[in-house]
Amino acid sequence: MHYENKTLDKIIQKLTDNDNLMINIDSSYRDFGLFGEGTVSHWICLKSEYRFDYGYIMIHEQLKDMIWELKNGNIYKLAKPEVVGEDNVYIKDADGNDKNFNPFSNGTYKRITRRKKQNNNLNHLSINFNLRG
Repeated sequence: MHYENKTLDKIIQKLTDNDNLMINIDSSYRDFGLFGEGTVSHWICLKSEYRFDYGYIMIHEQLKDMIWELKNGNIYKLAKPEVVGEDNVYIKDADGNDKNFNPFSNGTYKRITRRKKQNNNLNHLSINFNLRG
């Protein structure tokens, strides 16, 4: 399950909710020339239970803007299946706002990375202590 661009692929692989990928890889693709001759742009599609800001299931940007959007934008999860003609109902946070599930912009990825670094440091200290003792 890999996307055509290595940078986007690394980001997409980290866009998970309970270890499940939020991106629909089969519906995501790149195209050429829509932003002018010689340009490459990307269409990233979420799985059906998620939405980007403004209720979009798919966004279309050039690489730099797409990376920014995926790292800084919000991703919401539907509380119930979408019904045509009704407003989408999203899972709420403790304050009653639509809960942001994007692990980059909601801080989850930073906490996981920090925790891994702390565990690595503790393991390194433990190994050094055992070697001395």
